[in-house]
Amino acid sequence: MSAADSLATGGGELRAQALAGRRIVVTGAASGIGLAIAERFVAEGAAVALLDIDTEGVNQAARRLPGQSGTVVAGTVDVAEDVDGAVDTPMIQRSLDAEDDPDAARRTYESRFALGRFAKTDEIADAVFFLTGGGSAFITGSALAADGGRAFH
Repeated sequence: MSAADSLATGGGELRAQALAGRRIVVTGAASGIGLAIAERFVAEGAAVALLDIDTEGVNQAARRLPGQSGTVVAGTVDVAEDVDGAVDTPMIQRSLDAEDDPDAARRTYESRFALGRFAKTDEIADAVFFLTGGGSAFITGSALAADGGRAFH
């Protein structure tokens, strides 16, 4: 695999080696974006600490992740309020389900994005993964807008 192919596919083999021995802390790791990030980093060889306010959920997530013994640990913490934004997570789905017409609410909200849809959790995990790798070594003081083109729509 060429370096260009590796970057185009989110890192693949080249990045997996780079994460061996790295320790990552992921908050909100019981579900949604946090869980997707944790899954990506464990798959790439990192030791991951999963943190969430949902003790049962974060413990279930830790049991499901395919890490070797000692590479995944879970703990409870409350670090933020609802911040999922435009990512298709259980939190967003609960908000939509509370509407009179959840499908219409989804269509209305998704129409605000150039891509016409919510982000997938693994797409946000890919952006976070990119920022931890060598391909982003010279990126500093910048915001990466993983927003489906909302800023331009």
